[in-house]
Order: sequence, then structure tokens, then C-alpha cells
Amino acid sequence: MIEIRVDESDLLALDRALEHGIRQGASDSARWAVDHGKNLAQDEIMLHRRIWTGEVFDGFRHSIERTEDGYLANLWNESNHAGVVNYGRRPGARRPPVQNLMDWVVAHMAPREFDPKIVEHWLPELQALAGVYGPGYVRAAFDLQEKIHEDGFTGIHFKRTVENSLRQYGPVVTKQKTEARVIEELGRAGLLE
Repeated sequence: MIEIRVDESDLLALDRALEHGIRQGASDSARWAVDHGKNLAQDEIMLHRRIWTGEVFDGFRHSIERTEDGYLANLWNESNHAGVVNYGRRPGARRPPVQNLMDWVVAHMAPREFDPKIVEHWLPELQALAGVYGPGYVRAAFDLQEKIHEDGFTGIHFKRTVENSLRQYGPVVTKQKTEARVIEELGRAGLLE
């Protein structure tokens, strides 16, 4: 006959260690998911050279909330034009405001030739832009605005890239992080030899 004794205090310690390890593993996984998602999206933005102002690149924010059955991680971008960078703009869609194009135009285009008399017919806000950037750059921004309207703008779909990566690697990383935390907690409770 084999006699097996189980000490209730060991079972309680095991239960606490498993619960705490699983909770910490889920928390680590949520943190990994937002960090991985942000880094991957920023890599896509850099790869496609969509970083002219840094607004989309630096616009990522996240939240991690404890829920009843785990953690909920959210990642989003607060930039006004993150949607256009991600999804693009179809040909014939509403024209982007000239004001939103100015920094890119100055960085990437040469001023355009134009008849100086037309500036006096521009709206006051466009005249103000001409005072800051020069009327040739404002004219170049109008040309770009028209090209975007006619041809559209191809999005880079960084959101889809992040979602696909998290679907592929998320479960594996969650398992690894949870196992590591459970082993750590079992050792801390003195339940590993």
C-alpha cells in the first residue's frame, strides 16, 4: 500500500501561485501587445516614408484595463490624419485642406510659378499662409491638393499589419509569458524543487 498525504496549506499556496502567475502573465501579455503593436505600426510608417511631420508616428496611445476575466489592451492613434495614412483616400474624395499640406509641401516640393495678382483674390486664411510660407508654396499645395483629389492616396494599412501580427504571435507570446510567471510564482511559494 502507498500512502499519499496532501497538506492543505500546499494546495492553498499552489492555488494562489497559479492565480497570481496567470494574472501577471496576462498583464505582461497585454503590455507586450501594445508595445509590439506600436513598434510594428511605427516601422510601417517609416518603411513607407509617411513620417513628414511625425504626428502619426508619435500619435500612438494605449490603455490597459483589468477586466473580470483578464486584461483589455487598446492601441489607437490620436493624429488627425492617421486614418488617411492608414486607409488612404480614394480618387474623387473630398480635397484635403491646403493648410494640412503645407509642412509636407515645403519639405518636399519647390515653389510654383503663378500670377501674383491672384493672391489678392485668395481667402484671408490662404493669404496668411502665403505670408508665412510664400505664395509659391501655397500654389504648390493647391497643385498637390488637386493631384490627391484626382489620383487618390494609397494607404499603408498599418492597422491591418498590427492586427495580423497580434493574431499570429499573440497566443504564443501569451503562453510563454504566462508560463514564465507561473513558474516564478511557484518557485516563490516554495513549490518547485
